[in-house]
Amino acid sequence: MEETRWLCRVQETLEQASAEALGAPPKVFDVPRTLRDTKPDAYTPRHFAVGPYHYGRPELSDMERYKLAAAKRSEARFAGGRKIGHLAARFNGLQGEIRGPYHRVLELSDETLAWMMAIDTCFLLDFLLGYYHRGEGEDDTVVSTAPNWISATVRDAMMLENQLPLVLFARNLELRHGSELAATEVLHAVLDRFIKDVCPIKICAEMPIAEFTKQAHLLELLYHFLVPNGVHQEEDEEDPEKQIEKVKQACLQVSQLRIVKDNLISRPKNLIEDSIRKVPALAGLVPVIDKMVTSMDVEAKLKSVNLGNLVSSPLANDVKIPSASELARCGVRFAPAPEGIAGIAFDEKTATLSLSVVTLDCNTETILRNIVAYESVAVRGRWWWRGTRR
Repeated sequence: MEETRWLCRVQETLEQASAEALGAPPKVFDVPRTLRDTKPDAYTPRHFAVGPYHYGRPELSDMERYKLAAAKRSEARFAGGRKIGHLAARFNGLQGEIRGPYHRVLELSDETLAWMMAIDTCFLLDFLLGYYHRGEGEDDTVVSTAPNWISATVRDAMMLENQLPLVLFARNLELRHGSELAATEVLHAVLDRFIKDVCPIKICAEMPIAEFTKQAHLLELLYHFLVPNGVHQEEDEEDPEKQIEKVKQACLQVSQLRIVKDNLISRPKNLIEDSIRKVPALAGLVPVIDKMVTSMDVEAKLKSVNLGNLVSSPLANDVKIPSASELARCGVRFAPAPEGIAGIAFDEKTATLSLSVVTLDCNTETILRNIVAYESVAVRGRWWWRGTRR
């Protein structure tokens, strides 16, 4: 790092930024190596880069012409004859809001960063607006309406290292619609459709417009659609050890399931069956009794999958969760949870595990992996940020 440039950056930052802004936790991170190594392609943009993290990669340079085309298309829609230079100038005055969400120190001049963000927001907004209006006969897409192009764009747009501050989308739309309120309403409609369409897990909850302004970027917005209580969880003062202990206890509830006590099952079962078989009119009840007792005897079967290991395992990586097929063999039933993640529950009386419905397509794995990456550094990492600020 050049000394003069470093010194200027430090002096400007200390003069312009408040202590609260400097201490605010970042929202855009490098994907942890432990996650990236499992499948690098799921975290590395393959078609386009937006923002500073993958800026300048030679293999993505072909998309630059399409970005500039999108910028010209946006410019034609700006009110009052404004140009892209007006948008870049506006972004140049938002350096704190632009640099703040990024975990890295961005070694770009204010002007370069402002122009980068102006062009990138035009490009991504062009795609999002085209996505919103598709099927309405409007040609608002940047390159193609082909499904493979749309899927590829969605994948790159939802990667943790390829995020743009949402506040810039609103500022961009203000140049089109002339007011903050109108821009917010348009952004709400566009993001609402996009997030719900690309979300792999069913979402029923509605978010008010104001909530969109509280999220840093598209991936964080999707995360809070999936985890509506995410904000409250971030404010939870419990340390990680207590949180892990809660997970262990929840799993142990499954392993210790008792619908009927053991001493009311073993011998009475054989006695009841023998008695019923002696009465021909009641012989048809034997299969029903067998099925009922099977569902009652979940505890003994679950013990064979070593759920007890959860207690002696302090690390999340060592927690062994039984597979769906193992649980099914133990008598556990499965049901869809229409509420999404919020509806995940286990009914001890019926031994039924309700799970959210996941839609599988070519984007599902990439989106879910990046959500996990975001949570691992931005949500769970909040404990570290709270500790350093106390």
